[in-house]
Amino acid sequence: MTLGPKTLHCLCLALVLTATTVSTGWGVLQIRYRNQSTLQENQRLAKRSRDLDMADRNLKKLKEMLLETQGHMALLNGRIPASDRIGPFLKTLQAMVDQRGVTLSGLVPEPAIDEMRYSRIPIRMIFRGRFADVHRLIHDLETANRMVVMEKLQLVRLPAQQECRVELTASIFKRSEAIVDKLRKLI
Repeated sequence: MTLGPKTLHCLCLALVLTATTVSTGWGVLQIRYRNQSTLQENQRLAKRSRDLDMADRNLKKLKEMLLETQGHMALLNGRIPASDRIGPFLKTLQAMVDQRGVTLSGLVPEPAIDEMRYSRIPIRMIFRGRFADVHRLIHDLETANRMVVMEKLQLVRLPAQQECRVELTASIFKRSEAIVDKLRKLI
């Protein structure tokens, strides 16, 4: 079968149109696929960015909580230290005694008593002074930075003077080593 030139031109034209249509369709599909990939990648990046922002906010909150906890730990370290050194407490006591005009005539630290979470160190004190000054001194001890618990208090008024004689057993505290180790692990 022989094809005429007109038929051959029509077939070539149809073939060119078909090839153009197929290649245009293929190009459109490729562009659509790239756009979908780009859109999905942009969505993943936006989600990742939101997640990072949320993680950053959470990290800031955690840092604030850590600073607050460290502040509480510093307060705890001041009130119930890890060491049983009583020198700083004795200096504070002497400053309180001097400020209130009370005479400290005896001070005897007793052996520490170990408890489960802390050690209690009783200190027996004997001092003299006017009742108001003694009262203020005891208040100062109760509100001092280091935790002080009054255990025994004997107050006797001296008959010939306007003073009182006070025998006081107060305890200061030291954290046990197990608690100190646990706190260090938390920080």
